[in-house]
Amino acid sequence: MGTVILDMSISLDGFIAKPNGDDGGLNAWVFGGTHAVEAGEFTFQLTSENSAKVFKDFVERAGAFIVGKRAYTAAGAAPLFGLPTFILANKDETATIDPDTLAHFVGNDIDDALAQAQKIAEEKAVYIFGGAHTAQQYLEAGLIDEIHLNHVPVMFTEGIRLFDNLTRSFDLDIVRVVEGVGVTHIVYRV
Repeated sequence: MGTVILDMSISLDGFIAKPNGDDGGLNAWVFGGTHAVEAGEFTFQLTSENSAKVFKDFVERAGAFIVGKRAYTAAGAAPLFGLPTFILANKDETATIDPDTLAHFVGNDIDDALAQAQKIAEEKAVYIFGGAHTAQQYLEAGLIDEIHLNHVPVMFTEGIRLFDNLTRSFDLDIVRVVEGVGVTHIVYRV
């Protein structure tokens, strides 16, 4: 099975969104540049060649995504990057899924969602990609192999924190640091 990766853009003070859920520009490094990267049916405009390389690696490694319902809706309610996307949602929503689609509402069982995503992704990575609550559940359960943080040099002072509600501690090894324009990409191995 492939690696399970938590990937998020984050402010210097640990927030992944403002209180209203807006990303506050944390993802401008993906959309605000001139370095084009194709992913799924989309073209992303990265702010530097280094960030474009990081993003290409991300796209090439990805086999499936797991997101919370709110993050899925905020991303346009479509499979992320044209790949299988597993959405954690209430059980009553699982019945509305079309079996021919790449979007799968899987209930709130994080272990089951991961097992389904890993089966489809095979040897490729499964990305835990959206929603602080979703990320926290996978971290707390010890199911994350790598944490990829895209550190943006801003401070929000309030909003949605990535690492709230955790009761366990983690030992991390820094695997890679890549400087981009307006962002520093850091990969940690858990």
